[in-house]
Amino acid sequence: MRMNHRCGGYGQCVDHGTGWPGQDAGITRRESDVLRLVATGLSNREIAQELFLSPETVKGHLSQIYTKLNLTNRVEAANFVNRAIDDQSANHP
Repeated sequence: MRMNHRCGGYGQCVDHGTGWPGQDAGITRRESDVLRLVATGLSNREIAQELFLSPETVKGHLSQIYTKLNLTNRVEAANFVNRAIDDQSANHP
């Protein structure tokens, strides 16, 4: 059976087979990738390099993420991801 995991170069792994943080709020997979990298502390420029996007595209994704999740900044976004990862770990030991 093939597992559907996507792991970034910065050690965070999100299981896209069972969903991703914010999916219920309408977060797309690409937005989830941006969100995951924000949680690792990367800048927009670093996220853009990691995902082969422009920094302006990353900025646009973040704007959509903040709106969809009712967040106002990167710290809140990182906290959202960390809670989602904790919840996923608790539900899938």
